[in-house]
Amino acid sequence: MKTTNRTPRGFTLIELLVVITIIAILAALLFPVFSTVREMGYRSACLNNLKQVTYASLVFAHDHRDYLPFTTWASLNGKWRPGWAYNTLTGNSNDVTNGTLWVYLGDARVYHCPIHRPPYANNPAKVSSYVMNGAVCGYGGLSSQSAYKTSDFKGNDVLFWEASDTTLGAGGDLSSSPTETESTRHKGAAHISCVDGHVERITVVEFNQLAARNTRNRLWCNPGNANGH
Repeated sequence: MKTTNRTPRGFTLIELLVVITIIAILAALLFPVFSTVREMGYRSACLNNLKQVTYASLVFAHDHRDYLPFTTWASLNGKWRPGWAYNTLTGNSNDVTNGTLWVYLGDARVYHCPIHRPPYANNPAKVSSYVMNGAVCGYGGLSSQSAYKTSDFKGNDVLFWEASDTTLGAGGDLSSSPTETESTRHKGAAHISCVDGHVERITVVEFNQLAARNTRNRLWCNPGNANGH
């Protein structure tokens, strides 16, 4: 019995084009999903980092008669002291290991949102993606002590937020007023943390609406002024 060897037939050009088209369609459908999953991962890591910084501040307060860390906004009666993120007395404002929260955190990565990477827009960004609310020192007006106590604030008052890349730490510090706005790196929003320890996401529109008010609110929460400013 005679057998015939047949050469396998390859793909035709049309079949290859059909396969390529299907792959392209699948890629177009899946890439946005992958992008969303990646953003959710970054967002979760950032939220966790800010929560750790906030908890460290609250533990610091517990260890220091309820006083929050120094903001580095301004000197106290002409004298500087170590701030939450760095120590101006060392002459190196880029070294978080000299800040008062380092003993509680011990990891420089915690001070940054994972999306916030070099090259940074300005010097304070090298230290942290987050800024402390200047209300902690009365926006520079507190002269009798370095910071207010946690008990001077409401639980929902904002303690930290993700700073805008363009206004981060205006004046060279890592403490801001609400008018310096927040970051938009998380799709037009950023994270804030509050005196009660919780962290949440807030859009830049919502943040700026609160910042524009002349009355006390969770952003403008200076205990030394009736209108919070």
